Amino acid sequence: MVKRNYTAKETKEQRENYLNKLSPNGEEKRIYGPFLENTTVNREVVGSTPTWGAKTPKLSTKSPKKAPSDGQKKVVKKPNDRIAKATPTLSPRSAMIVRLPELLEHYLNYCFGEQFSEVTISSYKKEVNQFIKWLSTQGHSLLPGDVTGFHLESLKLHMAGQGNMPKTVRTRIQSVKTMFVWANVWEWVSDEVAFSINRVKCPKVPRVPKKCLSLENFQKLIDLCPLNTFAGARRAAMLWMLRENGLRKRELNMLEMRDIDFKGRRVLARHTKIKKQRYLRFPATAQKAMAAYLALRPGNDPKVWVCEDGSWFKYHSMGQDITRLYERAGIPASERRDAFHIFRRTFITEAEKQRMPREYTMAIVGHETEAMIGLYAADMKADQAAALEDFKDFEWYKEG
Repeated sequence: MVKRNYTAKETKEQRENYLNKLSPNGEEKRIYGPFLENTTVNREVVGSTPTWGAKTPKLSTKSPKKAPSDGQKKVVKKPNDRIAKATPTLSPRSAMIVRLPELLEHYLNYCFGEQFSEVTISSYKKEVNQFIKWLSTQGHSLLPGDVTGFHLESLKLHMAGQGNMPKTVRTRIQSVKTMFVWANVWEWVSDEVAFSINRVKCPKVPRVPKKCLSLENFQKLIDLCPLNTFAGARRAAMLWMLRENGLRKRELNMLEMRDIDFKGRRVLARHTKIKKQRYLRFPATAQKAMAAYLALRPGNDPKVWVCEDGSWFKYHSMGQDITRLYERAGIPASERRDAFHIFRRTFITEAEKQRMPREYTMAIVGHETEAMIGLYAADMKADQAAALEDFKDFEWYKEG
């Protein structure tokens, strides 16, 4: 049995060793790939190994354009290198035998290579597995090429009949659609199949304005974080970094010691959602808490946040720690349900109320378009005039 594991980087020698395990005369030989069982593959079929870094491509729902006439100029589009780099080794021919569970496994492996959060990967796994289970109970084929938009429409009706909320239905449909977008890029399904699936519309979910973290509740959290204790100083430093920058949870969790610059009053965030580094604000309040934490910090771990034994303070442990702090402070469940993201929502909302230039806000929080900021701005209940009056003496953004 020959097993091959996908890696982000692979030396030429490793790849040659793998190819040599096939028949030297080019005849077909049964091998066991990373996600295929009992698959017959030809030596010529094996391509290059995938490298990660491509964004999810968007498939158009419009009909194909007509071919240009003789008098019109033909526009030759350059291939998308980022998408080409994400192409897996398995060819369309070998993928004919791939079933949905194997496609899902490969897709999750791709997400892991892209450093998606554990929550996102587990969500994709759960939702797509539920779709596969439903197909099995209905007696449908589990080959990706046999799935069409009709199956997703039937799933929508089934879930609605079971009493599922529109948000639940939307999450499952969107997860399946995203996986099939990449299956089409990898040429595991035809353009017709991808087009049929992409035309399925997800249920609309009414947008409910979410609350921000008030200054009073933030002060309650800070009061429970004494700087003369290790746990208290660590929590205070995390809270101030969240408050001053609207960090995502994983971005906060992945901060590194080498990127803290007290002299320059900034911190570099290397591990971001959009894979682009950005600098964070590091004012005096955050510096004070961070200095107190670093004075008590044990070990030499490259990551900023560590446990009392010096090991890395992992993603889920950080979430549990801050959630318990919310409970001790007596903050309502509506505000502690998203204990980290509420800081991001608060930061952007307050920036909009004070008419901070959106380019500046986007640079701090890591948004690529103003449309995302507009979603937060739509949740504001106060108009601009009242907001400016209420926050005219607010000292948050005056520093630096």
